[in-house]
Amino acid sequence: KEKLGSQWYQRRVPITAGIVRVGIVNCVGSFILFLGKFLVVLVVLALGYFMMSKDETLYFWAIPVLIACIFAFAVAHTFFSVYEIGIDAIFICFCEDETKNDGTPGREYYMSKNLMQWVDNSSEAIANLRRKKKQQKAQSKSKSKSTSDNVTMEDM
Repeated sequence: KEKLGSQWYQRRVPITAGIVRVGIVNCVGSFILFLGKFLVVLVVLALGYFMMSKDETLYFWAIPVLIACIFAFAVAHTFFSVYEIGIDAIFICFCEDETKNDGTPGREYYMSKNLMQWVDNSSEAIANLRRKKKQQKAQSKSKSKSTSDNVTMEDM
């Protein structure tokens, strides 16, 4: 007979087990969606500039273009937020599938092969990035140590 606390823990493990992966996918997804919003605002800005600057009757075209850009950002934010919710839901399902199933017959993955490969490649790229940062830190420490050794040798 299982205790109530262990059932609660078992339900929470899938979400907390891949917390780093969730954070990375969330950050990358948010950045890409921000670039999409920025692109929408840039397109509206360019179109507004070309449309308004050619009109001889307008004395000051910047304010209407700025207002159009603000509204464009608000609309783009609304649409991209719905898309971001979809990305998050798919990724939570991916994490749940990864913890419940192991790919053996009878416990096959429900996720697509492309999604599995993309997440695995992302994890490998992040691991390589961390390894490079550690190597750079180690090299910088060894360089600073060697320069301090050289200074003490020169002082003698």
